Amino acid sequence: MNMILCADYMSSGEDALRDVHGEYADGYLIVQTLCNAGTVRIADRTYAMAYGGLGFIDGAASYRISPDEPDDYLHSLTVISRPVFHEMAALLECTGAISEVFSGGGLYFPLDHPKTVEARFKRMHSQFTATSDISNAMLFCETLPLLNYALYARAH
Repeated sequence: MNMILCADYMSSGEDALRDVHGEYADGYLIVQTLCNAGTVRIADRTYAMAYGGLGFIDGAASYRISPDEPDDYLHSLTVISRPVFHEMAALLECTGAISEVFSGGGLYFPLDHPKTVEARFKRMHSQFTATSDISNAMLFCETLPLLNYALYARAH
C-alpha cells in the first residue's frame, strides 16, 4: 500500500480547488497555499490565508480553502494514507505528535520562510513520480520536518 496518495506541486487556478473532501477521507492532507488573500476553514476554525501558509488537514474533517481570486490560486498538496502513516509513526514512536497536529480536524498557519517548505513539496512531487523502490521511504522522510513546523505552531 502506498503511503502517499497524492503529491501535487504548484497546482493552479480553479482546477486546483477541486473538492477532495471524501476522496481522501482516509488520509491526512498537507497543503501549502501560495496566494495572499482568502480563508482556510478547517472544522469550526477559520484562518486568514497567507502566502506560503501551511495547512494540516484530517481528510475526514470538513474543510474549505477559499482564495479571494480563484484564478490566481496556487498550492502544493501532499496526501498521506492515515493507516500507513500511523504504522510508520508507531515504528518511530511519534504517534502522539501526529494526533496532536491533526486533532480537531487540523490547523493552518503562516510561515516565515515559505521557500524552504516549497522546496520540500517539490522534492515530494519528484519522489512521488519516481519509480524507485525507495521512493515511499523518501517521501515519509520529507513529511517529518513538516510535522515539526506544525508542532511548533500548535505550541505558540
